[in-house]
Amino acid sequence: MTDRMSTVGGRVVPRGDGGQVLLLTLAYGLIALLLVVVVAAVTSIYLQRKELLSVADAAALDAADAADEPAYFDALTSNTDVVFVPLTDDSVRDGVRAYLASLAGRPGGAGVRAVAIDESATGTDDGTSAIVVLTGVATLPVVSSVLEGAGSGIALRVRTEAQAPLVP
Repeated sequence: MTDRMSTVGGRVVPRGDGGQVLLLTLAYGLIALLLVVVVAAVTSIYLQRKELLSVADAAALDAADAADEPAYFDALTSNTDVVFVPLTDDSVRDGVRAYLASLAGRPGGAGVRAVAIDESATGTDDGTSAIVVLTGVATLPVVSSVLEGAGSGIALRVRTEAQAPLVP
């Protein structure tokens, strides 16, 4: 008898792989499935961040038009050249709040939860630029239902800036 043959119940039977190919196929299938889940999660986080950045851009543009009226009229009465809409921290924050409220619960798209204004970073640093910082939590596809019980997600933070020049 050769090494490739064995005797079972008086019969000579060739030795097979004994299921090793099946185990190897299952292992590679599991690795491929995990790779697909990871790529889908990373892509989803990237797209949700881009959606949140889009909302922040629109909020910054809206807030850049929210002029601080007393500063604007003071500049006009003192014959000072006003090139940009004068802004204050409060006028920017109020503009961002009004813009987010106009979205009626849709900020950041379907996957982003808990969209909020970072009050300490949102405002203006030079009186002409509206700086908007939004935070949110991204949800992951496939595993979000598993992580939902723990309240987990990926924290997102975006920052954008806009100015509103006055056209004569």
